[in-house]
Amino acid sequence: MVKATWLLLTVCLILRGQATKHMQINVDPQTSKLVTLEEYDQAAYRSRLGRHLAAASVMLVNNTDRAIVAVRVMWSSLNPENPQRPRRLILTSDVFEPRNLLLPDRKPITAPHSRAIIGPGTVISDFEPKGGVISMSGPMDDIMHAGGPETTVTLDAVVFEDGEIIGPDTGGLGADLHARKDAATYLGL
Repeated sequence: MVKATWLLLTVCLILRGQATKHMQINVDPQTSKLVTLEEYDQAAYRSRLGRHLAAASVMLVNNTDRAIVAVRVMWSSLNPENPQRPRRLILTSDVFEPRNLLLPDRKPITAPHSRAIIGPGTVISDFEPKGGVISMSGPMDDIMHAGGPETTVTLDAVVFEDGEIIGPDTGGLGADLHARKDAATYLGL
């Protein structure tokens, strides 16, 4: 039974055109002129927190003169228990979240012409020694999204410091941010 399941998964990967050792990374052609995603090399970076990052982590590369203040990235992986129903995860990170004790001074996701590590449940801004850790992945992330050819990573939306939104924004990041602003205004926050 297990052998038949793996055979079915292999055939599905070949039919989907993803039979490579790397993740499938999707970035809208217009977006890719300004911001790209690249595979993240686990061996090239050791976490400052002493934890490994999820295998499906990627590098968000900002090629513009503007800081990125919000991003939405989506992961989809084959589900061995039900190949017709993939596992999905949506990560949204922005500087507009309420301040907390761990991150009193929120900085942009990336500064102009800089990088951030983005993974399921992880954002490490400004790929530098002083970069801010926004969140870290949990132990289930490698199980849910193993990072091989069965994983697709999609850059859905990016918001720059001047308010411009790029990407297909299928998840409605722009609408979410406007709704939060309206709610904060209504509540007098």
